[in-house]
Amino acid sequence: MDREELVESSSSQNVNIFIAALRKRGTREETIVVSLSEGSSFFIPVDWSDRYPKGYKLKDEDLEKIRRMDSLIRCREWAARFLASKEESSGRLIQKMALRGYEQETSRLVLKQMQDMGFQDDSRFAEQWLILRMKNHPESRACLAAGLSRRGVGREAAGKAIAEYVSSEAEHDMLLRCIRKLIPHPENADEKQIRRLVRRGFSYNSIKRNLTHDSDD
Repeated sequence: MDREELVESSSSQNVNIFIAALRKRGTREETIVVSLSEGSSFFIPVDWSDRYPKGYKLKDEDLEKIRRMDSLIRCREWAARFLASKEESSGRLIQKMALRGYEQETSRLVLKQMQDMGFQDDSRFAEQWLILRMKNHPESRACLAAGLSRRGVGREAAGKAIAEYVSSEAEHDMLLRCIRKLIPHPENADEKQIRRLVRRGFSYNSIKRNLTHDSDD
């Protein structure tokens, strides 16, 4: 029986469900498995075993608390495994948890826990993404800021990262790199080539000015 169906069933039919068994989860000392009389099982903190001993008859509110705690534990364990394999932004992590069926309240709480433990950090994600993006796909500060936003980085963290890593000099250098990469003969640049640079966030006047300088070099 599905965990949500269990709660609905117990409420509508007033089923007398009780704790059938409690057992350890291998090497996980902080949580245990609680098995219920109707066959379902949940993860709960080990210190809840005193609150819900074997044979304890569960009320509707007990079932709801157990269901929510089970969801929190599973969500937290998934997030920790995921973040151990790659960096992720807060926004995208929330989205991924939602896609896995976790409620918004649970996802927000797990995100806070991951941040408190240092597993998730928007500033760290923004730094890594910016450095790689500026190297492989140079573009303007505005485009880089928009890219961080699309990837779920908070506005404050994105702004700090842009201010720290994308100076005016760095932006100018990226424009020159784009010119050399996309316009082999800047002295003969046409409007189509210039529009390609405009799409990367550089101003038309700045492009024209640097095309002249680059052709003189």
